Amino acid sequence: MRFCLTVLTLFCILSISFASEAPGKFEGCLKTMIRDVKSQNATGYGIQDLRDDDGKALLNISQADTATGMSYSSCIVACGDQSHTTSWVEVGQQTGAWVLPSLAIIAQLPFGAHSSLDDWIAVILTLGCPALAAYSLALTVLNGQWITRRFDGVAFGAASDAVRCLRSLQQTPIQLGRKSLLASLVVLPRNDRYWNTLADSLDEQGNTWTVPVIISLGWVAIAYLLTISISFTELVNVDVSVNGLAVGAAWCFLLAIVAGWLMVSPKSDARRNAKCLREANAIAHIAPEDESEPSDLQGICLEHDPSYTKHRAFELIEEPDILLLDQMCSQPIYNYARFYTWTAISRQVHQYYRNAHFQRFNSHTVHGGMPDRHDDARNRSGTISQVIEYCEDDKFTPVDSLGGRYEDWVIACGLALGLQWGTIGSAILAFVVTPTTGLGCRSLSYLIYGSVATLAWILFLISGWLAFKVQLRTQPNDYARSHPKFVASSSSMDTTGKSTYAHPQITAFYRFLSIVLRRIAKTLTTINAMGFVAICFIQFTGTFNKCYCNSSVIGRGADHAFNLVLLKTGTAAMRHMTAGLAGSVVLSFGCGAGFASFLRFRLKPKRISDPHSYA
Repeated sequence: MRFCLTVLTLFCILSISFASEAPGKFEGCLKTMIRDVKSQNATGYGIQDLRDDDGKALLNISQADTATGMSYSSCIVACGDQSHTTSWVEVGQQTGAWVLPSLAIIAQLPFGAHSSLDDWIAVILTLGCPALAAYSLALTVLNGQWITRRFDGVAFGAASDAVRCLRSLQQTPIQLGRKSLLASLVVLPRNDRYWNTLADSLDEQGNTWTVPVIISLGWVAIAYLLTISISFTELVNVDVSVNGLAVGAAWCFLLAIVAGWLMVSPKSDARRNAKCLREANAIAHIAPEDESEPSDLQGICLEHDPSYTKHRAFELIEEPDILLLDQMCSQPIYNYARFYTWTAISRQVHQYYRNAHFQRFNSHTVHGGMPDRHDDARNRSGTISQVIEYCEDDKFTPVDSLGGRYEDWVIACGLALGLQWGTIGSAILAFVVTPTTGLGCRSLSYLIYGSVATLAWILFLISGWLAFKVQLRTQPNDYARSHPKFVASSSSMDTTGKSTYAHPQITAFYRFLSIVLRRIAKTLTTINAMGFVAICFIQFTGTFNKCYCNSSVIGRGADHAFNLVLLKTGTAAMRHMTAGLAGSVVLSFGCGAGFASFLRFRLKPKRISDPHSYA
């Protein structure tokens, strides 16, 4: 991280240094060209190299005074190919107005990792790959809505508290223990306290969407709007090559992401989450092995059972595994890596609760006897085998199938790409419509940034899916037995007691590919984040203010490129630029507001049924 910041600082200093060595501005060059053409003392250019607002060549020397631009080739001859500087006063004003407010709201991103380095990496991932941050944010909201809908109508035990736990544990790297433990958590009446205690302790982290936070974000938005309005009134007086409207449009993604995370209030404090889970596990109970002790049929505390000292229904992934590094990081941006495992765990919990609900609805007791209408606790008591049978059914649900989550996945992908390209695309549009129109250095730099961010996002998604496939192939045997793709013979067991597929070479390949793709994605994202911040900063120094960039040679080609130097009020070029800039601002703020509004709407899912509403 320190190396990245050092390189970024040196890059900015060198850019400013090179820019400060450049000669005068283009207006002086154009005046010199006009004077030389009229006096017929021009060397290397003529009247045909002077251009009007549309880039058309002038034909008569008498029209020389009406010239507003010059051809690219004559610009090189008359002005040189160096960058033309911007005053330090203007650099400071533009940077303070457009870049610093965005950098300031980074502090509002959710942190809470075990080390500050992990928090810095999360910041870099957010800046270098906005689609990843938006994708994880959208998944977090959609996960909460999905699990709430799944439990709608399930009225058994602490079902409502189980939903709260699952929604809050999205940032916690958990895995399921033995099925007897999970079945006991669902069925035994003593474990209702487990779910309630865990849900309440996780919720104690508080809501980050508070009035002070709303006011601070509101002031940032108001400051942006005021700066934008001032920028439109000074389009003629300020060098359009360093106008910050495009930079402001590009940074709108961060405002939307920060507002979204604050509304969600993710439980991302790794140490606190681990403590909450330990405290809840300390009061968890398990059904007895047999009925020899009737007093224990309502559950034996795991803390007092030596055979289960190290086993719990929900276990933290604590063993260091390079494959699961992103899953083990508690920052919400890594929810992309936990999406598949969290969905599988949530489906397993829901399946147990749903089956128990139907068993109770059909007046079936856990122990198989007649139901007691006055003692529900007795109806929910039994041995381990009875508890498991009460929760399971003959219907097989593949653990590697997302079921109804494909629609949510598509929505999250669409929101992520829409926010990223809506804001970055608006910045590209702002540069394209600024004379000389067309693809130039500035717009190309943002196009490269968006493309690299999209590529890194795709690599992250593939890496996360492959990691999940590896987990399926090496998951605990207790749940693997029900999966037809697992081999039940002893040859499929490794030394750690885990089941594996019959093709370990494929598993090893998936593992290797997942790790490699994740490392490539993080490298691209780090470079992209550094480049994004550097480009936004050095744009105001005038580094791009040179013949090649101002003539849009990339989009127009050297033969048709020209540098429009004088932009006058009331001309068609000015009207088109103003309309294009207004459209880019509306597009950027519209995408950001639409993204945040969608999340706000989805944050209010339908509440599940009251567990006491059924007799």
